[in-house]
Amino acid sequence: MKVLSIDPGEKRIGIAISDPTGILARPFTIINHISLLEDARRIVNFANDLESKLMIIGYPLQSDGQIGYRARKSIRLKEQIQKLTDVTVILWDESFTTKQAHALRINMGLAKKKRNVPVDDLAAAILLEEFLSSNQFLELKETDNE
Repeated sequence: MKVLSIDPGEKRIGIAISDPTGILARPFTIINHISLLEDARRIVNFANDLESKLMIIGYPLQSDGQIGYRARKSIRLKEQIQKLTDVTVILWDESFTTKQAHALRINMGLAKKKRNVPVDDLAAAILLEEFLSSNQFLELKETDNE
């Protein structure tokens, strides 16, 4: 089952996709934020083109676990996407994925100039990897195979 991962941000939205077996995650693309409706339309088009059966949207909870401004934006994006498609959409805690993406680029030994590019798609891939290794995904995968 292919899974599409979305890392929504203020300016850009990172998108990653899994392989058909739901084991590997890879960065796919970064799109610029336009509007809630237009962003949702473009994401649904990607999901359809890539034959994704499930979408994960990054859900940035605050450090105390509360729902803040950014998490509410993720909820609104999920609601808008659900109006446009029958594909299941799940909110998934994305705390620190962007920081992890930056750290990964540093650990790869990239020069500072090369590290200073958007990492939104890489953050979406990290988010997707976390989800793919979760029990919730394994349960969904089992019910999909039945």
